[in-house]
Amino acid sequence: MKNNNFKIDFIGAGFSRCGTTWLYRCLKEHPEICMSEPKETNFFQLEKPESKLGHYSKFFLKCKKNQIKGEVNPSYATNEGARKKIKKVNPNIKILFIIRTPIERSISQYLYGNKYSKEKKININEKELKEKWGNKQHYYKYLKIWYNTFPKENIYIINLDEVEDKPRKTLENLYSFLEVDKNFIPSLINQKENKIHKYYFPKTHKLLKKINKKIKKSPFLIKLINTLSLNKLAQKISKLNRKEIEKPEISKKTRNYLKNQFKDEIIKLEELTGKDLSSWK
Repeated sequence: MKNNNFKIDFIGAGFSRCGTTWLYRCLKEHPEICMSEPKETNFFQLEKPESKLGHYSKFFLKCKKNQIKGEVNPSYATNEGARKKIKKVNPNIKILFIIRTPIERSISQYLYGNKYSKEKKININEKELKEKWGNKQHYYKYLKIWYNTFPKENIYIINLDEVEDKPRKTLENLYSFLEVDKNFIPSLINQKENKIHKYYFPKTHKLLKKINKKIKKSPFLIKLINTLSLNKLAQKISKLNRKEIEKPEISKKTRNYLKNQFKDEIIKLEELTGKDLSSWK
């Protein structure tokens, strides 16, 4: 049943290749939190989402009355339209961002873009890495706009280094920010996401992604998928279709080049967020 008075309490707005899948799953396990199904609805990239909240509520069919509701979608971080629409729907919403050292994110994005390659092993073309991703990790550029749109106290930043070093403490602080039981420990707390992998059958994966995109636009199909648990079946197929591969290394020269590229960005980011990012320098 549609709920045109539906309210979203928080959004995990970004960033991609920074552990948003881990974030989504740890939030979803918490008994006081209800997450959208699927993870990324793309709702706030629709033309007029504020007039279609009944449609949005279809992504939260399993929610209980006492649960807060949220979505994690890294594409919102850099989408100006999405940011404005989120503000219009709920000016007091809480916004989460998860960030990662720009060097590791550059490598991850490079590898992600090559996962459909026919080669059995992916080797990094360091010239291409520097040219394509060495100037694109601009957290500051986008975060500054979000800070200008929402109250600073409504924005929460997670450094992926904190997730890897102190996952329990990181989640404890996050749950406190969302005002839910901070002592809850999800089963996936130590599970790493964004592993490097390729697909045995790339066309099958692309087809599943294409179907999923169309489903998100239809309230009827969303309800049908949730009722028949077809979403879980698609996830199992996708998991069986992929294989982990060894992460290739980059030279010290390229790593130093990238570090120098991001130096000013990191300093500005520290000033904006108040986070200690010395481990990135």
